[in-house]
Amino acid sequence: IMKQIVALRNKMPAAEGNLVFYCNATTKPVFDQFAINGTYGCTTKDDPFGRPVTDFQGIRIRQVDEILDTESAVS
Repeated sequence: IMKQIVALRNKMPAAEGNLVFYCNATTKPVFDQFAINGTYGCTTKDDPFGRPVTDFQGIRIRQVDEILDTESAVS
């Protein structure tokens, strides 16, 4: 799946604003583990309130509980 995410990242425009990847409770811990291990360009830093924030190559990873594993893929 990381190959697909890297391909998606490279298709994104160079934005001046904030880019965010939204994922569910199944996927977010995977990014957190990559950040702990320092792999795939994932890192963790604290936000201004001291809460950890995971990002992938500078794109914030946010968990949205409304995204379900049972949803159809977007084509």
